[in-house]
Amino acid sequence: MVACVRSRSWVTDPELRVGLTASWIHNDWDCEEIRAAVEYAIQGEAARYFADRVLAKTSSENLPQDAIQGWWDAALFQLHQARQLSEWIAHTLEKDSHFELKAPWLVSLSRLVHRRQITDPDAKHEVERLVRKFVLPVMHEENASPDALRLLAILPTEEKQKALQHMLDGEATVENQQAAIEFWTASDPSLQAMVMDRWEGLPPPVRQTVLQQLVRNASGARLLLNRIESGPLEPKQIPVWVWQSLRGLGQDDILRRVAQWAPVVSISWEQESAPYREAWNQPGDASVGEANFRKWCAACHRVNGIGTELAPSLESYRVRPNEAIAMAIAEPSRDMDPKYEQHQVRTDDDEVFAGILTAQGSDFIEITTAQNALVRIPRTSIETWTTTGKSLMPEGMLQELGPQGLNDLIAFLRSQPRE
Repeated sequence: MVACVRSRSWVTDPELRVGLTASWIHNDWDCEEIRAAVEYAIQGEAARYFADRVLAKTSSENLPQDAIQGWWDAALFQLHQARQLSEWIAHTLEKDSHFELKAPWLVSLSRLVHRRQITDPDAKHEVERLVRKFVLPVMHEENASPDALRLLAILPTEEKQKALQHMLDGEATVENQQAAIEFWTASDPSLQAMVMDRWEGLPPPVRQTVLQQLVRNASGARLLLNRIESGPLEPKQIPVWVWQSLRGLGQDDILRRVAQWAPVVSISWEQESAPYREAWNQPGDASVGEANFRKWCAACHRVNGIGTELAPSLESYRVRPNEAIAMAIAEPSRDMDPKYEQHQVRTDDDEVFAGILTAQGSDFIEITTAQNALVRIPRTSIETWTTTGKSLMPEGMLQELGPQGLNDLIAFLRSQPRE
């Protein structure tokens, strides 16, 4: 790896340098250290040779895309840094106009767009040309990948408005509607308003995605609160995690408005325990409890093969006392493991991300949100980064469940997993 890094100064011919770096990889495509060394070595004109003569050949070697994707990320970033990305895209499209919308290089290009790293006007123009010619005509089709749809974020607002209207009013899949909302609307008030105007006709999973984007910044939060106050949305339609995210924005006007509507208040278990303990005198319904788990818990927890593992597994709850389960739900921050403490990150474009810190490097951090979305944030874009002293699990779940709902949930947690 040392020789790979030093080759940048030892070998001035970029074509020869790429040949040397390729020999050092030795098919070890999964090694992060080698990839970092190679990325340093291919800076400048060498990036083009590396993309065309090394990475392009991997498509015929049946390598897993996960293994090769990071290398494409590095190559395209270096192409952009060398101001060669526009020329490389034009050459690639001329050579292969029938590429797949899931091609690794296209995925990497979409990541550059999503991270707003394409600042070269020529490269931006070439990406827009690619999007209009190859992505827009098929964006509503089922085989249009989320990564391809992510590229549309580079288009001017007027074109995105037309594209989004087509996605929501046409025959696009729910998954592609979610992708369009996630990638296009986060920082665009006009697109956020367009989506909210169609709220009543949106499927529940798409509504969830809309809410996730609105709470990422103050302008989206204010739009959401406006719709609640004007009537189309009722407070009871808003999940607990949304209220918590709105509070996390830390804006005085938003905090005042949330206080008027939010059904969430901090309580202690002892204050509320009497009706819940009374409900335990009767057996709970495990099937109803499973539905409650899927609705309130499965986004973070896993039990009986259901849910995700963002937060601790609940398998041990099968033998825990009712009091301990109720306490954990009523006061989620009381005995919190520090690694599940909520972090709040505000970026320089006024977006706010709240979640647990799951990874960090010298130039990035990764936050996993309560909706199990992984967000990578460049350190250079972080304006503030704080911890809240509270668990990622929102307060107020106990009230949402109610006495019988908690009893049913406990019955499900006690049930044996299906064969």
